[in-house]
Amino acid sequence: MYKTLNPKWHQTLEFPDDGSPLELHVKDHNALLPASNIGDCVVEYQMLPPNEMADKWIPLQGVKQGEIHIQITRKKPELEKKPSSGSELSPAKMHRQISDQVKQMMIKLQSLVDNDDLEGVSKSLSELENLHETQEDYMVQLEMEQELLLNKINEIGQEILNSSPSFSRRVTFP
Repeated sequence: MYKTLNPKWHQTLEFPDDGSPLELHVKDHNALLPASNIGDCVVEYQMLPPNEMADKWIPLQGVKQGEIHIQITRKKPELEKKPSSGSELSPAKMHRQISDQVKQMMIKLQSLVDNDDLEGVSKSLSELENLHETQEDYMVQLEMEQELLLNKINEIGQEILNSSPSFSRRVTFP
């Protein structure tokens, strides 16, 4: 930013959510003088709700005063798309897809543990956590659909009972 005390970058940056802290180092790059450090900060994003933007002013460390304004969204990864003839997966296929992804992730984790790749394990655990959240969302969706279907069945049953005067409930004992 040219000669301003209030620079605005308006940039969008995307990076994988591997669970590591997001460190920002703010520097003043000068054409004649060496770059100088304006300040640093760590953006705590791990506890943000997925797919919701957070608007934050974060104080810069290492300087008397200064802060940086960020808007951050922790995007939840979507399920891997597999080619299919329909636009949506059936519940059985969706279940199988999630289950297969969990199995693949567990195999990958075992390999990473065997190779003492702690960074890879951390990243894979974060991916597994995201997959678990996807599975939970899917279960909530199924429960809502089940409730809607049961309500519809009850409505239809009630309509049948109300529309047919000859049909009445009778309890018979053998």
